[in-house]
Amino acid sequence: MRADDQKVSPRGRDAADAGGGGRRPSAGEPVDLDALADRAVRSLRGDHAARHLERKWLQQRLEEQIIRMRDVNMELESQQHELAAANARLGMLAQTDDLTGLKNHRTFHERLAEEIQRAVRYDLPLSLLLLDVDSFKSYNDMFGHPASDLVLQQVAQILQTNIRTSDLAARYGGEEFVIVLPHTALEGACRIAENLRRAIEEACWPERPITASFGVASWTLDMAHATALISQADEALYLSKRNGTTALATSWSMLPESRRRRRPPE
Repeated sequence: MRADDQKVSPRGRDAADAGGGGRRPSAGEPVDLDALADRAVRSLRGDHAARHLERKWLQQRLEEQIIRMRDVNMELESQQHELAAANARLGMLAQTDDLTGLKNHRTFHERLAEEIQRAVRYDLPLSLLLLDVDSFKSYNDMFGHPASDLVLQQVAQILQTNIRTSDLAARYGGEEFVIVLPHTALEGACRIAENLRRAIEEACWPERPITASFGVASWTLDMAHATALISQADEALYLSKRNGTTALATSWSMLPESRRRRRPPE
């Protein structure tokens, strides 16, 4: 290549100076240190501003994500509380009689089995009350189902109000109710039954007086399972019905002498 081809025309040099401020100076040409420092400062400032904007954008995005996650967590907690409340309501509905609000038949059997296990393990007394609303069929025939339902609801309220928190009242079926009495021997169960009988008899009834008959039984060591205790209470209830309405009978009179561990109530 010829030396002339390597020369740059003045016009080209001017254009390079105008458009390429970052050209490298030729040998022997003085270097403008101030210009170089100024360009370096502008470059650093530009990089710093870019990094600042990028950092600010990332921080904003992070804050948005944190807020979004906080909202999602609050929504999840709210849904969990609603689910827990719904499950609790379902659990109560599964254990509750729709008409009376007392425990249902299935829940009664589950609780009775638990109390029998506890009574056997720790040698604790356990009694059972079975009661039947007297002349309920004639009441239903005379005043109709809605009025009869109100009677059952009021009887249930009387039972629930007059028993202990440790006891369990349930609707056994139809106009029959049952009460599990933990830590209660036959004598105490008879006193509770008599209080309930009087409370029902003395209550204010809209159509005609309502009474109930009671059968009382207590768990004994020779009973094999819960059915035996229920049968004893049912037989005592039948005996009270045979003796007349608004009566109370116990399983004591049906027990052989060998099974009478305590004196019968007066």
